Amino acid sequence: MVSLSKSLFAGCVVLAALAAYGYVRSLWGATAGVLAALVYTYLPYHLADAYTRGALPEHMAFIFPPLILWAYSAAFRRDEWRTPLLWGTLAWAGLVFTHNLTMLLMALAAIPHLLLLAAWSRRWRRLLWAGLSLLLAMGLSAGYWLPVLAESGAVGIGVGPSQGFVDHLLGLGDLLVGKLVYPYRAAAGLALVYPLSWLAPLLLVAGLAALVRRRAAAHLTDAPMESVSKKSTRIDTDGHGFIRSKSAASAGRPLDAASLFSSLSVPPDMGPDAKK
Repeated sequence: MVSLSKSLFAGCVVLAALAAYGYVRSLWGATAGVLAALVYTYLPYHLADAYTRGALPEHMAFIFPPLILWAYSAAFRRDEWRTPLLWGTLAWAGLVFTHNLTMLLMALAAIPHLLLLAAWSRRWRRLLWAGLSLLLAMGLSAGYWLPVLAESGAVGIGVGPSQGFVDHLLGLGDLLVGKLVYPYRAAAGLALVYPLSWLAPLLLVAGLAALVRRRAAAHLTDAPMESVSKKSTRIDTDGHGFIRSKSAASAGRPLDAASLFSSLSVPPDMGPDAKK
């Protein structure tokens, strides 16, 4: 039994890492996928579930959020959207069966995620199909949540929500751990809280810097070629050195920092010019 439990925990780590890798790789390439998998795997709370809390259901639930984001991103980015939505439905159902509290937290992130995808891709009608896939997921997982709703009054949850969550709320000064080695409570006698390691924001800043540099290089190399091929216009610069596109139909518009910033988080095959 002990060996089986260890195998389950190890398998969940591998599957969660692969899910994070696949999702981010589909957007920004293999290098970004590897970085995302490392960050996701070594989140302090993720490791605490396995090594200090032994919370197998919650640890297993880490597999499904990247799969959900991956599926719905693909549904809005690709012309063929039915298959990704089906995979998203199955991922949602799996998350409900695995850990209901993680499902509630994921719902808070999924709604703005879908709205951003629709805004970037201009495929607003697919929001309806995404909503229907969520309803289908609820139907597939009804064997779990219908009895929970029907019988919740017979268990402790019927008394009402506890105030235990208050102990998990951190102040701004406690959100990050400044120590080089993360102090897990089992080894350091700390309270039941898991703030972020200092490595998380460092990797975030490094990733954003690399993304800005990549987008800037893409604008400098691709913008003149796109202007020539699509508009048959000539490329000129204004007095400040900005690249300016001139045509008979519209006045020149510099490719300034604002237009660069607006495209930082948009994958290459999304945006106003994506196929409907």
